[in-house]
Amino acid sequence: MEKTFNEPAASAQFKNDAERQQANAQRAEKGEPQIPGAAGRESVPTKDPKEFDVRGGPGSEGNKPVQDPVM
Repeated sequence: MEKTFNEPAASAQFKNDAERQQANAQRAEKGEPQIPGAAGRESVPTKDPKEFDVRGGPGSEGNKPVQDPVM
């Protein structure tokens, strides 16, 4: 049973994960996209909401038609 918990594959995964995290830290400083983790989730360089433009988009014009009528 001890062999199950001390598998070398698990320690290799943690080593690769630590390398990935270090590489992501360097990429974040440069503003480059980061490498996703083992779960396949995409990482974002920043989570600051002030950097995203939330104005505009569907519904921001009120009841205005999608296409302006041309006469």
